Amino acid sequence: KKVKEANLNVWYPGLFRAPSNHVQFRCLVQNSSSSWRERLRLRAVGNVTVMLDDNEIYRGKASDEEHCIDLTFQKRKDADYNLLHDNHKNDTNNETSSSTLLVDLINEEEEGEPPAMLIQDGYFATTIDNGKWQWRSQKKKKKEENE
Repeated sequence: KKVKEANLNVWYPGLFRAPSNHVQFRCLVQNSSSSWRERLRLRAVGNVTVMLDDNEIYRGKASDEEHCIDLTFQKRKDADYNLLHDNHKNDTNNETSSSTLLVDLINEEEEGEPPAMLIQDGYFATTIDNGKWQWRSQKKKKKEENE
């Protein structure tokens, strides 16, 4: 009776959420004073689309195998300019310019597992709680809408 009155989610460690077959993970990457490369190796449940600053750089079908994507982040020209993207070219006051890495997952199986992602190591690792990743789920799409 006390549990019911307290309105607690007892025996479940997380928040209750509506089922979704479409999830997006986003990571902001601060521009660096030097160029760097990273091989993004991820395992995912669902079809994978990876975008860097609104440009699609990878698309892969659902698979038990790792998806491997080579990422290159260019040295910024000065304190507020990223050579990869000139969206900050005229903004001389912006000292926190960043790139956005987006991983979009859609599981087309009606009764399959929800979309999920695992990156075991490297800068983008999801195995530690480093606060880099944000996520959101979207309303469950019908199969015909995904094609």
